[in-house]
Amino acid sequence: MLADETPIKGVRYNVQLLLNGWVLSALLWCFGSGIQFVAGSVLDGWLVRIGFYIEVVGWACGLISAVVFMMLIGIYFTGRRKGKIL
Repeated sequence: MLADETPIKGVRYNVQLLLNGWVLSALLWCFGSGIQFVAGSVLDGWLVRIGFYIEVVGWACGLISAVVFMMLIGIYFTGRRKGKIL
């Protein structure tokens, strides 16, 4: 049982992974925008920069999840074409 090939995760798993990454990036983007808005109205300075950096991390998280999704879909379709366990 341990020597067998591990099955490749399906398309449903890959789409779920992509959506989870995008939800995380959207939450980070909204949090960063909220910090920027509040800091811009009340305070001006370093808190606005922190909000901007959180937004950038959110965009990067979305991009990384899209790249991982494309790689996993490529692995899935390559394995499917070669007839591996799916």
